[in-house]
Amino acid sequence: MRAALITLATLVVAVLLDIGTRRLVRRADHGRYRWVLGPLRKACRRPTAVVLLLTGLYLALPPRSTGWLGDVRHVVGLLLIGGVAWLVIKALHVAEGVTFSRLPPEVVADRRIRRARTQIRPSGASPR
Repeated sequence: MRAALITLATLVVAVLLDIGTRRLVRRADHGRYRWVLGPLRKACRRPTAVVLLLTGLYLALPPRSTGWLGDVRHVVGLLLIGGVAWLVIKALHVAEGVTFSRLPPEVVADRRIRRARTQIRPSGASPR
């Protein structure tokens, strides 16, 4: 029963957080930070939901369980680490894109942007 209540509460928090950030971005859409809040919310919406739901599931499982329940908690913990990494990577991609979009579009600056992007991104990463 405790696990179901914690999971349900986490789901409710995830939905309320999504609604709250949508309203915040709409309110700030005419404000000073619309150039960063819109892309940040759009890029980080799914990773945030995944992290919140996995956190709730991790907290719902008993901490000192043995057998298959302990294995499930361990797998959920590993998935949570991956979800947080996904969220951080998405936020960094938005920060990179926003930062480089504010630079002048000159040829020299374009060359500098390409060089900086090559140095910032890990090998094989794509800007999604």
